[in-house]
Amino acid sequence: MRLGVFMQSYTSDHNFGCAHFLRGLVRELLDLGHDVQIFCPATSSVTAKAQEISGDLLLAQTQSPYPNIIAVLFDSHFLDLEHCLTRLDAVLVNEWIDDGIARRIGEFGTTNGGLVTLYYDTHHRVVTATEELRTAGVDCYSRILVLAESVERAYVKRSLATRITVFPEAVDEKHFKRSTTRSGSGAVVWIGNYGNDERGESLVLALTGSAGHDLRVECYGAGFPPYVVDRLLLASVRFRGWIPNTHVPDIAAGALWILHVPRAPYVQELAGVPNIRPFEAAGLGVPLVVISAAPLGAPFVPDMHYRLFPTVDQYLNSVGELVNNRHGLEMMAERAHQLVMSGHTCRERARALVGIILNHR
Repeated sequence: MRLGVFMQSYTSDHNFGCAHFLRGLVRELLDLGHDVQIFCPATSSVTAKAQEISGDLLLAQTQSPYPNIIAVLFDSHFLDLEHCLTRLDAVLVNEWIDDGIARRIGEFGTTNGGLVTLYYDTHHRVVTATEELRTAGVDCYSRILVLAESVERAYVKRSLATRITVFPEAVDEKHFKRSTTRSGSGAVVWIGNYGNDERGESLVLALTGSAGHDLRVECYGAGFPPYVVDRLLLASVRFRGWIPNTHVPDIAAGALWILHVPRAPYVQELAGVPNIRPFEAAGLGVPLVVISAAPLGAPFVPDMHYRLFPTVDQYLNSVGELVNNRHGLEMMAERAHQLVMSGHTCRERARALVGIILNHR
């Protein structure tokens, strides 16, 4: 099968979390014998910012787990879509691609019946920027792929599309491997973007409050405003800034637990979207502690695969219990690891994607 993938960047995951999954998905499709071509804009803010922070050498290291993937860089003003698409059997468009290009791809598919067009929505624009999705012409696509049933319902409610399939992210199992020397005696770790205030005060209070329990707390991520960084540093939180996702396994391997605070839309109308971090924590076999008024959703079950606290206060009041129950946390992480490795890997998603495409041909 000849498949094209349009995504914001292949080399950089700076403020672009879906790159974690998409890179693993493409590698698995290649390993299964399919012909996959990635298309990325030549000028990308996520790539430029990563280069500014880390330089070309560190950015190049993000490609090392994916040696067979080569991206075609395009200028959106001179993009010859007909040349790119006519030889393909299917095209997967991640929603971070420019809306105008996304519309052109969808419309091209409506006049070329042999091409299966898939729009992969890995964000929350369906509730926070609905009209942008209309501009992107999502109704032209053969099928919309979404992360959870709540996202599907939001699409239908807003009359954006009806041909929708739930297609969650998954762990890149060849990169996020469980450490054989894990001690679980390290820091409380946050890895993720600040989220444009979409996590409210919960994230900052959870990090500073954890440090107040005399725990080592490390924070990695992009988009943290200077005043937030100052608050973290004053509370003795070790703020490290953004790191390429390829470095996460080494950082997280010895963590006491990984902290996860979902963005507000995933606690409200889009509740039930686990996003990528729970899959990666499970792949590493590291305990996950979640602060959210809503559970993560399938396939994860609270208290079986992760600890869930509805509020920051409830989390902070339980930090001592968590520290004293390391064995219980490790057992929980083991169950989560077995869960994702049994059917929520990039290899399994690659097979599922092939099935979705074949059903449309």
